[in-house]
Amino acid sequence: MKALTDGVVEIDESHKSLREKLEKDVKDGKAESMYEKLTEIDPDEAAKFHPNNKVRLVRALEIYYLTGKSKSELFKTEQHKKGDFDYQYNAILPDREQLYETINIRIEKMLNSGWIGEIEELIEKGLLNRIKKANVIGYNELIDYLEDNITYNDAVELIKKNSRNYAKRQYTWFNNQIQAKSFMNPNQLQDVLNL
Repeated sequence: MKALTDGVVEIDESHKSLREKLEKDVKDGKAESMYEKLTEIDPDEAAKFHPNNKVRLVRALEIYYLTGKSKSELFKTEQHKKGDFDYQYNAILPDREQLYETINIRIEKMLNSGWIGEIEELIEKGLLNRIKKANVIGYNELIDYLEDNITYNDAVELIKKNSRNYAKRQYTWFNNQIQAKSFMNPNQLQDVLNL
């Protein structure tokens, strides 16, 4: 969302080899030293994200190596592509307990609608490794169940727990990253927007 509202640094996409090298360095365990390098060249940008956020780390270093300027410097001097519109953030953030109950119900519905069968079909098509690499909540837990590593009930509880944790991180992100007007339910937002 920030890229849409605040703009992006546009760089020539023909330099994919640099991004690939940086991504390889991250995979080879060099992320910590890369983050230290970023704190030297762009401490403002480094302070905005956790060292484990590999995507942002690679992007910040990529911008610096291709432009010779830090991302923060490019934004401060407005040398980035910015949208032509003003934006207002509105977020539907229900009560956490209500949200967690909604998550639990949704997971049960997905399971009752054939989620396990879908995963079995993907595995039969030879996509097991791609599923695991995608690291989508629910899939790896159900694969562990299908491989007899955990029980069905343990898999379901783990999916619910991981989904709640993800929702918690989204709450934190909304509260810390953007100045959004919060609404408890969609009807409140509709009333404000006169829809």
